[in-house]
Amino acid sequence: MARIRTEVIAAVCVLAAVVSAAGCRAPTSTDGRRYTHRGMHFALDVPAGWTLAELEGDMVVELQGPLAGERARPTAHVYSRREPNGVALDAVVARLVALETAEASLGAPVAAPGDADAENSAAAPPRCEKTELGGLPAWRVTRRAKAGATLLEEDILIVARGRQVWALVIAVPESAAESSAGAVEELKRSFTVW
Repeated sequence: MARIRTEVIAAVCVLAAVVSAAGCRAPTSTDGRRYTHRGMHFALDVPAGWTLAELEGDMVVELQGPLAGERARPTAHVYSRREPNGVALDAVVARLVALETAEASLGAPVAAPGDADAENSAAAPPRCEKTELGGLPAWRVTRRAKAGATLLEEDILIVARGRQVWALVIAVPESAAESSAGAVEELKRSFTVW
């Protein structure tokens, strides 16, 4: 009887180890073009002609659009993170804006808001606006940035609930803005969290 109990306990321990290891990367699914990450509680549609790759860590997925120009490709990333004590969304956005403002000032002259030369500037200060996503408070941060010789338009949607924070980051090279406009709108419209 003691031997059977020991074997049962050992089997339970092995099962618990397997289940806990499997739980490290929660299941994902793709239904048609709809990608769902049940562990990080988000979903979005993958635009036609775009690819999706799952990544490790806080950057959960990367989507890439078709090439537009020599090496320019629109991309999107979904970041998700659980904080131990909850998320102060306004503080997260303030830190992001401070970092992006510092980054822009290191790379090139930054145009002041409303500056007539802002369109020709390599970078511009981020613009922020409150919005919502699925009834949850959210922030939209947009900016113009330069990556090497490529001028990018970045659109970042940040949302939080409880201890979870998500960000959908879309970066589109200027040369791909027109051809990827529909895909970008599809990504923003289809992004949901729960």
